[in-house]
Amino acid sequence: ITLQSDCFGNSILVDGGLVMKLMDNCAGILAARWCKGGIVTIGIDAINFHRPCRAGEILHAYARLIFTSSRSIETLILSFAERKEPVLKNSKGNTTASNNSNNGDNSTATTSTLELNQVKNPGIARRLELLCSAFYTFVAVDLETKKAKEVPQFIPVTEIEKVLFNEGKKRYEDRKLPSSDKKKVK
Repeated sequence: ITLQSDCFGNSILVDGGLVMKLMDNCAGILAARWCKGGIVTIGIDAINFHRPCRAGEILHAYARLIFTSSRSIETLILSFAERKEPVLKNSKGNTTASNNSNNGDNSTATTSTLELNQVKNPGIARRLELLCSAFYTFVAVDLETKKAKEVPQFIPVTEIEKVLFNEGKKRYEDRKLPSSDKKKVK
């Protein structure tokens, strides 16, 4: 997603709320497709901003289904900023992306970087850096009655799916505890 100029206000940084909204849209598409109907966002857990999004970057958001209860769907959302950097030639003639990754930002936040192919722009290296991660939870809603409805159950297959599923199940069970019981668990 490319961002319009009104997303920046008086800054070169994108508002965090806008990033969260785009992540909600991405997760909502996944949840709506999974339950084949309407959905409502009911919660956001463990939202972590890893670095700011700057003007001129392209935002990518990826959603993954990780847990379902009888009526809810939990997703993991990762958003990345795509940076374009000039490609430099080293002394051996190999091409590498310039390593000017702070772009004037003196923060010490760790970033995860994903290199992309240079098929269309051989002189520009494209790089994805992790911006934000979060868990979004939705309830499936019948569009006619506006009431919660059953969702198809997600069955994890891979090892990572099983780990994420069990973590999602724990968050689901923790949300179901009354407030007084939550204090005892801690």
